[in-house]
Amino acid sequence: MIYTFTGQPGAGKTVLAKFLKEYIQLNDVVSKTVFHIDGDELRNIFENKNYTREGREENMKRAYDIAKFLNYQGFDVIISLVSPYMELREKLKSEVITLRYMSIQPIFAVVRNIM
Repeated sequence: MIYTFTGQPGAGKTVLAKFLKEYIQLNDVVSKTVFHIDGDELRNIFENKNYTREGREENMKRAYDIAKFLNYQGFDVIISLVSPYMELREKLKSEVITLRYMSIQPIFAVVRNIM
């Protein structure tokens, strides 16, 4: 299964992805190995500090390519990243349509104490 968490920065994508990973590892009797691909970590690995449309598309494509590869090997994959372009999300989703796929968009923002 590929799960994707997309949304605005600070919306809780990574936090929810980490909770989901832990839940699957503790409760899934079929597959205990789950990979989490985080957009910020991916940018650091590939040194992609380009936040233009092209840079964001490159980061998204890398995340989906890695997720597809791991999923074809039989692993569950969780992706969490800012993904502002619906047409690219839909294109990438269509490439994994034969796989089990779920997209989740957190609609809340993390509240920070600024006192």
